[in-house]
Amino acid sequence: MPNVYVPIVSDTPETILRHLYAIDSEVVNAAGILSVATSASGSTFVTLPAQTCKQLTAFNLTGTTLSFQRNGTGPTIEIPDGVSWMFRGLSDASNLSVKRTDEDGSAVTFKAEWEN
Repeated sequence: MPNVYVPIVSDTPETILRHLYAIDSEVVNAAGILSVATSASGSTFVTLPAQTCKQLTAFNLTGTTLSFQRNGTGPTIEIPDGVSWMFRGLSDASNLSVKRTDEDGSAVTFKAEWEN
């Protein structure tokens, strides 16, 4: 059953909002920024650095499309230039790997924000 708050007559508006916010908000215990470069070979996936996190938002401002893969196998998610994407359900940033979709040999660097 979801958390439910039933206000009582004596509750102030501030108390009601505080209870509702606590029910609906996510708590972030720690956060930080990663800077990750793709491989200079172009066709090789690079594993993101080890960083405990529950979610990671990748900001692709590289000028090219990036391909992300979970756990080193399976399908990829292509993130075009100028787009950000949130990966949820992680235990560590190293669950993800990245490469240039066009497999060009020029490495590019993107930023990502991790949250735990």
